[in-house]
Amino acid sequence: MNNAIWLGAALALFGAGAFVMTWNDPAAAERERVARLEFPTHPRPTDEARLDARRTLTPAPLATASVAAAPARPHDPLLVALAAPADVAMIVEAGTILRTPLGERMLGCMTAQEREHLEGKMNEQGVRWLDVVDRVAVSLAAGSDDTVFIVAGKLGGVDWSKVFVGATVERHPTGAALFTSGASGTSREQHAAVWNDSLVLVSRTAEALDVRLNRLRDGGAGVPLAFAETEEYGEIYGVVGKRALAGLAPDDLRDRIEADAAQAVIHVDARDDVLLVADVEGDSANEIDDLGKSLGAALAVARVKAKSDGHDHVVRLLDASRVRTLEGALRAEVAIPTALVEEHFTRCGDRTE
Repeated sequence: MNNAIWLGAALALFGAGAFVMTWNDPAAAERERVARLEFPTHPRPTDEARLDARRTLTPAPLATASVAAAPARPHDPLLVALAAPADVAMIVEAGTILRTPLGERMLGCMTAQEREHLEGKMNEQGVRWLDVVDRVAVSLAAGSDDTVFIVAGKLGGVDWSKVFVGATVERHPTGAALFTSGASGTSREQHAAVWNDSLVLVSRTAEALDVRLNRLRDGGAGVPLAFAETEEYGEIYGVVGKRALAGLAPDDLRDRIEADAAQAVIHVDARDDVLLVADVEGDSANEIDDLGKSLGAALAVARVKAKSDGHDHVVRLLDASRVRTLEGALRAEVAIPTALVEEHFTRCGDRTE
């Protein structure tokens, strides 16, 4: 009995000692923090609640639908506006990310003139853009001018004539307000549409907006989405096609990615350290497996360099990063230290004004 008591006391003292050592050891505390990192591989409860609140667009019944067919589930209007095909379809949770350390650094990249212009526009509108803008999205079709930027939010209090100064205004059959500026057929031509006081779509071509407004009119019925609504989680998310994905890769991997990858589904958690998950799909399981090995080797090389440069915090985050194959696909989980991101944006804030 006494032996058990002494053993318990020894274990308790050992645990207390370890706690004290960790408390006084910043490196140990950092290792523990990194070990607890949760990469965005599935929706958080807040993501699911957010998506449910955004499902406000009811698809119109298809002409071929059976009378007994169950009512279609409502969609997120922004995702309908981003509908496929698109080489890039990405959404940024601007209302959230701009309030993080990363977002504050991004805003800090604006020059004094840019900040003054933005503040002036805000004052003219009598609104705070950070309060009314919810999300910002881009849809890009490779090899065409069908690039559309979309802002989503509570936009009913904005006087758009003061935003699109000098533009001609007309009504689209869907009821959306259309703004056209710049000489037709030139690089300065720009078209914008304000739909339901909740979406603003901007493109160089009127046709690109017309297609998306008609999709919204029909509630997205029969239109393939750019990605599943279940993928709407994190602070940044969406799909990137092989051409755009190759453009983001290191030089020595670009040809491999363009040859072997089909697309990548991206999720980013940017609340602290930037945690990125890329699920890369391909046509061949063997090629994807080889690509996964190449990406894993690239992470290993990056770790060796960070170690030789004395960047221990980067080494610890790269230790948490990994690449693994998942039945004909691969998943890359990469942690990017906040300090590294902040350093990039600090440099851009030092540019000549």
